[in-house]
Amino acid sequence: SVNAGMYDKVKYSEWKITDESRKFVSLEGGASSTLHETGFLGSFALRRNEGYRLGDDSYKSSAFAKLTTPFSEYDRFETSLLFANENHGGFLSWKDLNHALTPSDSLGAVNGRIHSLKANVQSTLQSILSDHVILTSPASVLYTNFSTDPSKTGDPQGPHSNATNYNLQFESNSDLLESLYLTTGILGLYQSVNSDLFQSHHGITLGVFVQGEYRLAPCIFTLGLRGDLNKYDDS
Repeated sequence: SVNAGMYDKVKYSEWKITDESRKFVSLEGGASSTLHETGFLGSFALRRNEGYRLGDDSYKSSAFAKLTTPFSEYDRFETSLLFANENHGGFLSWKDLNHALTPSDSLGAVNGRIHSLKANVQSTLQSILSDHVILTSPASVLYTNFSTDPSKTGDPQGPHSNATNYNLQFESNSDLLESLYLTTGILGLYQSVNSDLFQSHHGITLGVFVQGEYRLAPCIFTLGLRGDLNKYDDS
């Protein structure tokens, strides 16, 4: 899929920021297939938008991939990867009514670039332990990185930050009793943040949960309990 176009000329001459037409274009694609019992899926997107305001242009790219395969007759493995990257200007608000398409802080918006990078990897193993019990074990890692960089060499750097989140969970679903569907699980999270503005912090979360669904026709009664332990730095 390809999409392209341009913005119309401004209505008032005071708003003009360039004599050239501002353009935008995008390219997107995807495919899916199977090989024996393994399924593949992938997609990507590339976008460039010059914007109709000064300091509001952007470059965006993203990609996604997914793999699903059976390990055995009773085990299925699924993993996915998501990636997104963006580079854009810093337009926040207009300067005044006569300069509606010019940012209030023209120096920071035009000469500063904001970068963001996001990546996520997630894998899940689903195991059939018996005719009545299924164990699902998802794990994931999420990484983000944000920075404000000058577009001119030698200008000062802006705020930077990066964070990583690790997640591991075990969940069991069972219908050992004919009228009771039981979900139980434990999970663990570890988070790390490094930031110029908010400094560095580390946190851990441990959780346990149980939920029962009792069927009493024509109704279903649900009761759930969950407990979490959170620790960030020394708190």
